[in-house]
Amino acid sequence: MEQDRSLQNNQMEMPIKEKGEFIYNIKRNLSKSIVYAGVMPQWRNFLYVFSTISGIALTIAIGIFLYQNMQVLPEQIPLFYQQKDSSFATIAKDKIFIVPGFIFLVTLVMNYLKGRIYGFDRRLVFVLNIAEIISYILIFVGLSQLFSLILI
Repeated sequence: MEQDRSLQNNQMEMPIKEKGEFIYNIKRNLSKSIVYAGVMPQWRNFLYVFSTISGIALTIAIGIFLYQNMQVLPEQIPLFYQQKDSSFATIAKDKIFIVPGFIFLVTLVMNYLKGRIYGFDRRLVFVLNIAEIISYILIFVGLSQLFSLILI
């Protein structure tokens, strides 16, 4: 059986982007991240996003403040008030960067836990978001007052 040459399907050549292109990889990874964030419903909740951003912003603000004022801070920084002794528990100046690291770690752990809980109890995630935001505000106010007393 002979085929007619005019009826054969001719394949058109289409230019395919190489996967090695740097810009193409960035665009592909960004679109994957957007799709992944869109699938996760907790990221559509304002309080969830606000608590995450406030935790990261608090970490960055404390880190920048400590970095800028490292020479001015005393060798021992009061961190916790001990009511039993009526004195402050102090921490060494070079170990104060543990505080923003701890806040960032708490933010990551809370995001993981809230993401796992969101599927079956949204009200608990709502309460956790509000508690996290209030905690970040209290930490910010407390540390700003503590550092203002030290620096004045």
